[in-house]
Amino acid sequence: SKIYCRTQKLWGSEFKDQLPNIDFGKVLTDDKELYEWMRKLEIYGLVLLKNAPRETGQLKELSKRVAFLKKTHYGETFTVKSKRDPNNLAYTGLKLGLHVDLPFYSFAPGIQMLHCIEQYEGEGGENDFSDGFYVAQLTKERAPEEYKTLETTPIDFWDVGEDVIKFHKVIPIYMFGTDNDGELQRVTLNQQSRDSHMRVPLEQVTPFYTAMKNYNDALYNNSIRIKMEPGDIVCFDNMRVLHGRTGFKMNQSGSRHLEGGYIEWDELRSMQNVMKKELNIMD
Repeated sequence: SKIYCRTQKLWGSEFKDQLPNIDFGKVLTDDKELYEWMRKLEIYGLVLLKNAPRETGQLKELSKRVAFLKKTHYGETFTVKSKRDPNNLAYTGLKLGLHVDLPFYSFAPGIQMLHCIEQYEGEGGENDFSDGFYVAQLTKERAPEEYKTLETTPIDFWDVGEDVIKFHKVIPIYMFGTDNDGELQRVTLNQQSRDSHMRVPLEQVTPFYTAMKNYNDALYNNSIRIKMEPGDIVCFDNMRVLHGRTGFKMNQSGSRHLEGGYIEWDELRSMQNVMKKELNIMD
């Protein structure tokens, strides 16, 4: 239920000129700035923090202002760098399609953070973002039968490999997850970890792929693209905002180094309530 959540403001491609920017240092030292960051993150699902130190460990410091980082089979944080033997497409220079992270978790991370420590100076390496809830709303208005298909067709997401620990995760889930009132709560789409096998009658396969392709196309038509600068930390709602990356040529024009991590919405909303009371905020 969204009864204790803020009203979200959905957005399309026009949001690039409206993306909230907040100074990282102020969030660490000023409770009012911390509250403002949390408030805007819940409303828009995407906030950019500026001027963080260009070294690892900053996501842990940021998470301490809320609670703590969520651990996954990649550990407490993860490094996004090109590898010779990658176990994830993110660790290459290839394009990453719009997706949410870790869709194969029953309780997927609520908030993702990506800290740009070093940026690729050549062409490419930009980040794409799209409001999955906004595009779902457009789909419901323009093609309600396709919305229903994505809401009711189960698909499997999986991941197998070894990082901090060995893992083999698989879960069936709907692309559009709703609550008992039919309100959208979670968008789940990740072509890199979607299983090609479907547990549905054959006649349901083509309608699903048609609906998914149209939704995916609409995500790009309503997306924004930014090239993060060293010291930027982009924070976004992993249940709502899909992210991707344009490709770049490895070992040319320098390298690209990001650190990633997750925080849970329960902890952030809890800290919002604490700050609201301590700062005597009435909103």
